[in-house]
Amino acid sequence: MNSGDTLVVTGTASLYVSGNFKMNSGLIYIAPGGSLSLYVAGGTATFSGGGVLNNTGLAANFSYYGLPGNTSIKYAGSSAYIGTINAPEADMTLTGGANFYGAVIVNSFNSKSAGAGLHYDEALSGTSMLKVLAYREL
Repeated sequence: MNSGDTLVVTGTASLYVSGNFKMNSGLIYIAPGGSLSLYVAGGTATFSGGGVLNNTGLAANFSYYGLPGNTSIKYAGSSAYIGTINAPEADMTLTGGANFYGAVIVNSFNSKSAGAGLHYDEALSGTSMLKVLAYREL
């Protein structure tokens, strides 16, 4: 996705990317009532620019799945990330002051910005799909 490109999700959608995923100044907009499952098979996924605007406000309505070959996720979007990430082989980096609301399963998580924060969305605990097993603040 390039500058000015917008993907609008109004219903229930799944998107499979067989290679790397790269968003340069684009935007994924999830409208109220919409949900998106994004599957990435390539080694890297990069979100920059507008990022993902999950206007439902529900972390369960945006799910990112890093398939076994996905080893790197970089999120530098200006929109807060509201969703879940299940990419156990990936190293994730959050920059740009964007906050993360939801749950994340990754190999490692690094926030390179003093303004960025991570918030576990407790509403996900009722879904039986995610649990906090360990947490260590550095």
